[in-house]
Amino acid sequence: MLEKRMADQATNKLSTKGIIKNEKYRKGVGFRLGPTADISRGFYRAGDDEIEISYGLLGDIIFSPSLSLETGFKFTHRFYTVPENNLNKISLPFVNQTIGDIKLAEIDSWILEVPVNMKYRLPVSPKASVLFRI
Repeated sequence: MLEKRMADQATNKLSTKGIIKNEKYRKGVGFRLGPTADISRGFYRAGDDEIEISYGLLGDIIFSPSLSLETGFKFTHRFYTVPENNLNKISLPFVNQTIGDIKLAEIDSWILEVPVNMKYRLPVSPKASVLFRI
């Protein structure tokens, strides 16, 4: 019992290399795939914004216990309105002035995002890591 407790204490004081060495890692390139979702809110100087949800699929190409490449796709639908009193703050394309005055502008965007990130994972303890993305 005492030996097990001493081994547990030694594990908690391992260096970064020691933690990586104790993790189960297969040699070679690995792949991990999973869904992703984000909640965001745009702040527009002229319009009224809403909270939007992005969703998609991301994959991780794993080169080592610490280094991987993340890529995939995410869809976002952004919608906001610009009231008449703020229309002078933006430039609207394809406006036909002969129809009449503009009372409201609605901006509706469908966005496909293809992120590409290099990720570096730095273990700080056996149960926690710091993740850097570029």
